[in-house]
Amino acid sequence: RDSLEGTPIYWKTDRLELLERGHFWLSETPDREGLGWDAVCVRITCWAVFRTKDNNTFAFVNTHLDHVGNTARINGIKQICRFVKDKFGSEMPLVLTGDFNDFPDSDVIRTANELLVDARAAASVTTDETTFHGFKNINKTIDYIYISDNIRCSNFEVIKKERNGCFQSDHYGIAAELEI
Repeated sequence: RDSLEGTPIYWKTDRLELLERGHFWLSETPDREGLGWDAVCVRITCWAVFRTKDNNTFAFVNTHLDHVGNTARINGIKQICRFVKDKFGSEMPLVLTGDFNDFPDSDVIRTANELLVDARAAASVTTDETTFHGFKNINKTIDYIYISDNIRCSNFEVIKKERNGCFQSDHYGIAAELEI
């Protein structure tokens, strides 16, 4: 069976050199595709290590936690945090992004906050705009950019672009200006 799940990482090849990359599934068997815990969707985390033109390296991790299974979300973020600690340690600058499908006051976000810093909170210029609208009038924050404490965030924004009254996704885009 082929999963439709993907958490791609895009980069500008003229600015960043890819050094290493990989992925794992958010489940009890991270080395092979499968549902994790009480999830209703197969979920995956992708990661990469890049080198900048000025010879700095950093890791980038992108994920999508389950939208139904609370245990899957909590265990998924714990699995990601363990992976980040084991693979990159505390010295490597790291960015973690994704649809966490949980709210700022949840156990999932508390777990992420134990390891990393929410770029929205760390930014010099920031917003309290929500990130999920569901093509309706839903206003919730479930999408995040996290950074290690050796990265600075000058700006965090929620991008609410539409064309002819239509959005390309049920989520608004989020962006952060980071100094690594």
